Amino acid sequence: MNATIPSELAAFVRETGIRAFDRVAATSKSLDKSLQSVLKSWARLSAEKKNELFDVLLASAREEHQTVAKVKTLPEKSTKRKKQT
Repeated sequence: MNATIPSELAAFVRETGIRAFDRVAATSKSLDKSLQSVLKSWARLSAEKKNELFDVLLASAREEHQTVAKVKTLPEKSTKRKKQT
């Protein structure tokens, strides 16, 4: 199974995610204080840092996908117990 994310999809996720966070950050006054704090921090990040954050997110998704793929290919252990005589 190929676990790589096509570059076009990665770029789409990055661009869409950044726009979404920027939009929510601009209207964060109606959210909980803790979320406002996170979004204010987001708003202060440079474009470069925002891109780096989404690169980390995409890398994490790739690792998770690879881990799940590996687990699915492991042979199943028998869960039945042998009768003791």
